[in-house]
Amino acid sequence: MHDPQVTVSVTESSSQKITVDGAVTEAGVFEMKGRTTLQQAVAMAKGATRTADLRNVAVFRTVDDQRTVAVFDLIAIRMGEAPDPVLMGDDIVVVDTSQMSVLLREALAALPGLAVFRSY
Repeated sequence: MHDPQVTVSVTESSSQKITVDGAVTEAGVFEMKGRTTLQQAVAMAKGATRTADLRNVAVFRTVDDQRTVAVFDLIAIRMGEAPDPVLMGDDIVVVDTSQMSVLLREALAALPGLAVFRSY
């Protein structure tokens, strides 16, 4: 054969994954499709819950066999006041829970009669 032509096509690639956990609607492991930011990762988990503390969103990453963590303010990111970090494969995103929101919801659930006034 002189000057053979070869065509290669990729049918499936090994994708990178991220984990989103904590105060999100649907925690889980998600496939990254190209460049993925922190905001996009939270959106992949169907958004934060009403008890989420968006000022404390942690991203865990392993660098040179060392576990590292960075904390981001998602509210500032959404307002354009802080950059939206790009995630890497195997990153773990944890959205914290606002303890005040949790306590208030638990109190209202325990005392439903106080939440609604009714006439008899």
